[in-house]
Amino acid sequence: MPAKGDATATFKFRVADKKTNEPVTGLRDLVIVIMAPGNWHERQVAKEEGDGVYSVTVTPPEAESITRHAQCLSLNVQFGSPNYPVLRIAPARSASAAATKNE
Repeated sequence: MPAKGDATATFKFRVADKKTNEPVTGLRDLVIVIMAPGNWHERQVAKEEGDGVYSVTVTPPEAESITRHAQCLSLNVQFGSPNYPVLRIAPARSASAAATKNE
């Protein structure tokens, strides 16, 4: 998260096939909702960056704890599903290591 007063935070994540761990590309309906305590939230379609990596850039009201939720109807993942995806947030230098773990 950005420090108080910083403008934006970019969250990058890798979508991988659960069985093969191969990157999933071409998703056009991957929606991420970022929520902060109180009433603030933002919903965006994730931007594909390549090799199964997607990102969203948000401008939160301040640095604080946030939650992330994902929906991708083409992968049969819906908000509120009991089989929700886990979005792991890691510093940029360790994002590759985090992406190699299979949830």
